[in-house]
Amino acid sequence: MIYGQNRQHNIIPNNKNLTKPITHVILAFMPSSRFVQTSKESEQQQMQEQTTNEDWPLFDTVENVRGKFTKGTKVMVAIGGWGDTQGFEQAARTEESRQVFAGNVLKMVEDTGADGESFSSSSFFSRCLFSLLLSLIE
Repeated sequence: MIYGQNRQHNIIPNNKNLTKPITHVILAFMPSSRFVQTSKESEQQQMQEQTTNEDWPLFDTVENVRGKFTKGTKVMVAIGGWGDTQGFEQAARTEESRQVFAGNVLKMVEDTGADGESFSSSSFFSRCLFSLLLSLIE
């Protein structure tokens, strides 16, 4: 796992013999609260922050990380983690909020080129969201 937000370990060995056995890399952690906003709210927040960051702030791009590993290595993005439950709690409140959350997760995966996501929470809600995501993909 490669951690973000001041806990990152983004020094990847140049020795392919060390990275060859790795099948999955997880970039962590995207705040769960990032996924509870509607597109309009997200755009307004970006305008207020006057930031040039991408919609999905990671400390490195999925494409760049992918290039440091053997072809076929899956690159995932972890959501939540280290006690971050705020976004999960907000998303759990209503059917509409769960749909918004799941739709934003799907958009993040598509926008970043990640191979998937990892909910860094073992809660029942994470399992419910996973089911909802699967239904959206189908």
